[in-house]
Amino acid sequence: MIWLLYPHLRCPQYIEPADVLEAAQAAGLRHITTVKVATDWDGAQLANPFAYQARR
Repeated sequence: MIWLLYPHLRCPQYIEPADVLEAAQAAGLRHITTVKVATDWDGAQLANPFAYQARR
C-alpha cells in the first residue's frame, strides 16, 4: 500500500486528481481512497490490485 500526497487546489503546484489516478493505473496500482491530510494537501491511498483482493 502506498500513500501519495499531492498539493490541494489552492497551491501553485496543484495536481488534478484525475492525473493522479491516471498515473496510478499506468503504474499498475489501484486507487483505494482519497483523504484531506492538511490544509494544502490531499492524499491518495494506492495499492497493488492483487494484494488488495487477497486481503478480502
